[in-house]
Amino acid sequence: MDASRGLASGHRRWIWAAAATFVAVAAWAAMWHLTVDRGGGVCPAILPAPPGCASAARTPVAITGTVVVAGLYAAGLVVLFTRLSRRSWLVVTWLVALLVGALWAYQAVRYP
Repeated sequence: MDASRGLASGHRRWIWAAAATFVAVAAWAAMWHLTVDRGGGVCPAILPAPPGCASAARTPVAITGTVVVAGLYAAGLVVLFTRLSRRSWLVVTWLVALLVGALWAYQAVRYP
C-alpha cells in the first residue's frame, strides 16, 4: 500500500490523533468524576456506589486506569507519527485497544 493513501497518511494522522485524544480525555474525565468526593452527606449502601462515594476504594483503581490509558495513548501516538503508521492494521488495532482499555478502566473504577 502506498504511504500517501494509507489510513494514517498526511493530514489523516491528525484525525486519528484527535479521535484518540477524545477517547483518552473522556475516559480520564469519567474515571475521576466517579472518584472525586462530593462532600458531606450519607452515601447509600448500594452497589455500585454513586459518584463521589467510596472514593477511598476508587482512587487507587483510578490511578491504575489513568496509567493504562496514558500508556496506550502514548504508544499509539508513537505508532501514528513514525514509520509504523504505514501498517494501517496497526493503527486500527491501537485505536481499538485504546477504546477497550478506556472502557475497562471506567468499569474498574465504577465497580472497585
